[in-house]
Amino acid sequence: MPLTQGTAQPARWHRGAPHSPTVPSAEGQARMPGCTVLVVEDSRFSADAVRMFLRASGARMRRAETLCDARRHLLLYRPEAVMIDMGLPDGSGASLIAELRARQGMGVHVVATSGHPELEHLALEAGADVFLPKPLETLAEFQSAFEPVMPWLCAALTAQDRALPRPDPLALRDDFARAARALSRAADDETLSYTSRFVGGLARCTGDTALRAVAEAAELTNRSQMLVRALQARIDTQPTL
Repeated sequence: MPLTQGTAQPARWHRGAPHSPTVPSAEGQARMPGCTVLVVEDSRFSADAVRMFLRASGARMRRAETLCDARRHLLLYRPEAVMIDMGLPDGSGASLIAELRARQGMGVHVVATSGHPELEHLALEAGADVFLPKPLETLAEFQSAFEPVMPWLCAALTAQDRALPRPDPLALRDDFARAARALSRAADDETLSYTSRFVGGLARCTGDTALRAVAEAAELTNRSQMLVRALQARIDTQPTL
C-alpha cells in the first residue's frame, strides 16, 4: 500500500527505542552500500518513494510485490532489514513477519507498515521491530524506523535530501492501471476489498479525496465498476512515455 504524503503518526517501537544517530566513521562509510533492505510492497508508487529514501542513505533495495515473491527472495538473499506492507495481494504481511521471527539466527530488522493504524497490534504481535504508519510526512519518520541497522542515515542526508521525495508519476499511473485491470477481470468480494483498500491508499498519498471516497463507497456497496470508471479517468490524465 502507498507510503508518502499525508498525515501520519510517528513510528512506534516494539523492541526498545532507536539508537541515537551518529556520524559514521570511515569504516562505517565504506560499509554503507553493503546494507540491503528487502521491501515487500505491492504499490510501485510507494516502492519508488522508498527507493529514493534508501538511495539517499547509500543502501540497496530489493523489492517483492507479494508474499510469495518475498519468500523466494529470502531463500537466496539475507538482507539487513525487511520492510513489509501489511496488506498484500496474497495475504497479510503478518504471516511473513511471524515466519522471519521463527527462523533461528535470521536476525533481520523487520519494519511493518500500513495505512491502517488498527493493524499495528497485529504487526507487533507477529514480531515486527517497529510499526511505521502510512502515509509519511517527513523523512525523519522513515529514518527512525531504519536507524538501528543504518545508524549513519540521519548524518548522511543533507538538508536538500530531507525534502519529501517525489515518486515517478508513471508509477502512479501503473498502480491505477493495475487496479483497474484487477477489477475488470474479477469483481469478487475479495478482489474488490483488496483493490479498494489499495486505491484508497493511493488516494491518501496523493491527496485525492474524491478517489478515496469512491474507493470506500465501492467497498461498502460492492460496486466495482464505479471504481473502475474513477480509475480510468485518472489514468487518462496521467503522463505516458
